[in-house]
Parts: sequence; structure tokens; C-alpha cells
Amino acid sequence: KMFDESMVLKEKLFGARSREYAGGINNLGYLYMETGRLSLSEKFYLDALDIWKETVGTNHPDYGMTLMNLGVLYDNLGNSQIALEMFEKAKVITETRLGKDHPDYANLLNNMAKSQSELGMFKEAEVNYKAALQLLETTKGPNSPYYAIGLSNLAKVYRRTKRYVEATTVLEQSAKIFESTVGKDHP
Repeated sequence: KMFDESMVLKEKLFGARSREYAGGINNLGYLYMETGRLSLSEKFYLDALDIWKETVGTNHPDYGMTLMNLGVLYDNLGNSQIALEMFEKAKVITETRLGKDHPDYANLLNNMAKSQSELGMFKEAEVNYKAALQLLETTKGPNSPYYAIGLSNLAKVYRRTKRYVEATTVLEQSAKIFESTVGKDHP
């Protein structure tokens, strides 16, 4: 309810075709995705893309962020091929506008790798997971929960390609990081 009130206020202050409003409906799309209201999520992401296109263009980081969010939604819906297409478009924008050393780039690489893994593109997924890990190590540190999640993601590729020793090694490393950062009893 509070978020809805915020959106009404943004619309009054800035207009329904403004950057501020697009940012709000992008966030609303994320909220709906996280709460399982996927068709509403898609609608808000597509509306945000339309507004971004008008206000900042299709090469702006905000446009790329919404493409990435839409890709995550499509991947959650089981449409990994469409998700990968969204991620590839977002990757070009992120590389050119934010750079390959930006933390958002690591998130994008992880998302791409997940879709690639779902599509059986294990070599590509491994390359992207490793690139994301390298960036996370630099930006978040080798003992951060983000790095541990990246290791767990890489282990899934190893497991799906029957590389169990490598999977076990990175999962153990991930578990040690989680234990040291959030504790043994963390859910």
C-alpha cells in the first residue's frame, strides 16, 4: 500500500512518462516478481522499458537494469532462451556504460550463466560464473556471502557436468565462507 501511494505521488510530481516513474514501476515489477505475481511483474517491466526508451534511450544503464530484471523474470518462468536474450542486450549496455569492473556486471554474468546452464550451455555458464567470481572477489572480497553464492552457482555447473570433485571443493569453500560470515545456524 505504501509503495502504491509512493507511485501515485511520483505520477503527480513527475508525470507517468518520467524517469522517476519508470524507476518506480521497475521496482514495483521486482516486488511483484518476488511475491509471485509474475504477469503483473512482466507488465511493469515492459512499461518501464517503454518509458526508459523515451526518456533516456536504449543504451542507458536504467534500461539495461530493467532488461536484466525482465531476464530474471523470464528465467523464473522457465523461458531461459528469452532470458538469455535479455541478458545479452543488458550486457552490452552494462559493459559500455558502467564497465566490466562494475558490481552490476558480476550480477549480470551470474544471471546469464544461470540461463546458459538451464539451456545446457555448460561451458559458457562456467566461463561466466568464473568471470563473475573474479569480479566479486575484487569488489566484495573473497570472504563475502556474495562470493560464496557465486561458488555455489559454479558448483551446480560442475555437478551437472559430473565433475563431482570440483563441485565438492567449491561447495566446501562456499560453506566455510557462509559459516564465517553468517554463522552455522543461519537458514
